[in-house]
Amino acid sequence: MRRGFFLAYNLFMTLSRFLGVVSLIACLCVPLLAQQPAPRIDPKDAQPDPDRAAPVQNDQAPAPEQPNTEDKKKQSKLKRKLKDAAPGCIGFSGGAAKCRHSKEDDEEREKEAADQQLRQRCKAAADEAKPTDEACADLRKRDAAHDVEVGDNYLDQKSYSAAAMRYRDALKGDPTNATAMLHLAQVLEKSGHNSEAYEQYQSFLNTDPQGPDARRAREALDRLRPYWTGSSGSK
Repeated sequence: MRRGFFLAYNLFMTLSRFLGVVSLIACLCVPLLAQQPAPRIDPKDAQPDPDRAAPVQNDQAPAPEQPNTEDKKKQSKLKRKLKDAAPGCIGFSGGAAKCRHSKEDDEEREKEAADQQLRQRCKAAADEAKPTDEACADLRKRDAAHDVEVGDNYLDQKSYSAAAMRYRDALKGDPTNATAMLHLAQVLEKSGHNSEAYEQYQSFLNTDPQGPDARRAREALDRLRPYWTGSSGSK
């Protein structure tokens, strides 16, 4: 019995010494671990990785990216170029168009407004049988030249009735407009009004007998003479 007690006592003392050694080692290691420096972090690693960023929820829109200074300069230059190049309306605000016009457009509108006022004054003078001045005569010639230009467009489209009407309007404003006479004669010939075309060719030759188109007008007179009835009627 004494022998069993002695063995138990020796085992207990051995275990106590082992535990004491383990405790001593632990006490010595804890301060050493506490004194170790924290791991160094590279500043680049501290930046969030966009590839690993948390996905944006469907109900949350991502924040708009702010343009840098260079992008702002490029946008400003582009806006200025578009503003300078736009001939008319360049934007909308609240459904209404904001329009800008060039200096040439403004001058053209001012000229048209002045011509309209002059046209009204000249018409009033003509209605009252009063003599008109040189400005009215110049305006009538410019209006006649415009009618001839419009008539030429109709002639190119083979709209002979519309072309003839504009040429007649030109001759009302400027009875000496040789171009209107010649082009009216050509339209009348093309549309089969040969007798009246003959008379218009003759009127053209009386106005511009030495012009570059005089030869062609004489050839037309020879061609249309059999159709001339001595009046404005067609044959």
